[in-house]
Amino acid sequence: MFGCKGLRTGKKYFAIWWEGRLVLKLPAAQLSEVVGAGVGEVFEPMAGRPMNGWVIVDPSTDWPVLAADAQAYVESQQR
Repeated sequence: MFGCKGLRTGKKYFAIWWEGRLVLKLPAAQLSEVVGAGVGEVFEPMAGRPMNGWVIVDPSTDWPVLAADAQAYVESQQR
């Protein structure tokens, strides 16, 4: 995805490593929570063009938990 290394479940990515930063696919409510808490920002690979459901995670967060949530979310979308 975007020529980046990433993690996927089935054929869908739930995490990518983009420009030295972790980017996760999260449900809208959780994404808003992460951004609202100041530990993430909406992923815009091109300025002004946000990717729906994707968030850049601050390295200070408990990202393993968020990554597991991202994986579970993407898996639930494939059923």
